[in-house]
Amino acid sequence: MILISDLLAGPEETRKILRSLKHQGHEVIVFHLVDPGERELPTTGDAILFDPETKEELNVNIADIRVAYREAVEQALDEWYRGLTPFGIDYVTIGTESSLSESLRFYLHKRSRLG
Repeated sequence: MILISDLLAGPEETRKILRSLKHQGHEVIVFHLVDPGERELPTTGDAILFDPETKEELNVNIADIRVAYREAVEQALDEWYRGLTPFGIDYVTIGTESSLSESLRFYLHKRSRLG
């Protein structure tokens, strides 16, 4: 089973389903699509952040939150990694600035060489 997703909805439920599929004997690979704009904020300026779950908007100065935002994104990606790989699920991040087909081809070629 191959999942290609931005993984923005229901992380705990998604991890639970993926682990269940693996437990049932399926091979599971997750390709996490990440937009560069989600990973790193611009260096300066103001922004309106929107929480799709609460519908809340927050006006912020980017310079004030840039480091904390970067750390939160890295922590979220690490949580995906730690929530899947110990269960034998392959987890790969792919930037949306890259060609999806090339990224998949590279990963699958590399994986086939490893055995």
